[in-house]
Amino acid sequence: MDAFQRIRALDAISDELEKWVAYNPLFYNSIPAFDEAFDRGVQLNLAYYVERYDNQGRAFEIILNNNLFSAHRNPTGKVYNLSGPVGSGKTSVCRYLVEKYFPEKNPTTLGIMIDVWPSEEKDDVNFKELTNSLKEALYHALTRYGVIRTYAEFYTTILKQLGFETHSVDKILRIGEQIDLFMILEFLSSYEKFNRILIIIDNIDETNRDTIENCKSFALKIAKSARAKPSKAFSILLPVREYTRTVFFSQAHFAHYDLPPLQEHKVIAKKLEQKYRYYKRKL
Repeated sequence: MDAFQRIRALDAISDELEKWVAYNPLFYNSIPAFDEAFDRGVQLNLAYYVERYDNQGRAFEIILNNNLFSAHRNPTGKVYNLSGPVGSGKTSVCRYLVEKYFPEKNPTTLGIMIDVWPSEEKDDVNFKELTNSLKEALYHALTRYGVIRTYAEFYTTILKQLGFETHSVDKILRIGEQIDLFMILEFLSSYEKFNRILIIIDNIDETNRDTIENCKSFALKIAKSARAKPSKAFSILLPVREYTRTVFFSQAHFAHYDLPPLQEHKVIAKKLEQKYRYYKRKL
């Protein structure tokens, strides 16, 4: 009996794993649904975002929103940390606030999210690059609210608000490239469409020490500028890992909020709902 070996279906494709798709076309066609539902290499679909709750059953996102703008008598120019372990969902919470919660529930609050993920060319990010990232993030934020559609409209909106004359599109684009941090903050402080501003600087803890220090200084510079002209609530949020916050961020200068864990059964329920709706669209 030892000379005999049972033949199994998977043995035929064990040498070349890519061939398994020929044997499993149904599963192969389902891969996009699983990838989308379980966030394998794709961004979270905010339509299926799961809110977090504290020990008293209060939604953390609502608590965070309220505290960012009303925890102090004068909420202008405050800098906060949002801390949690690697992969705990700090970026997802920030995206939810900026892309869904504010536009749908607090449309007079403008959320601007900067990503300082290091590039292949260099590890550190300086002040000029942070300013350019803020400008780019502001452009996307205003398009999200339907305020502008093109870069020409974006620069024209800023320059008009600051009292500059209008020019041709080509000249507007050239002048727009010269808009600096002071002009951006001046625009945000005086732009009446929004009465609360939140700037998020994300992925700080994926960078080196120099960039962390630059981001801290950048955040404090924005806060100082906002306090100089306290026309509206203006807060800065820095999502960081617990270790990064403990080592690099002084508690005296950076108040923080701990990200509560998700309730797993609610996550699974949302994932199944997402997968179901994916297949329903395919029918």
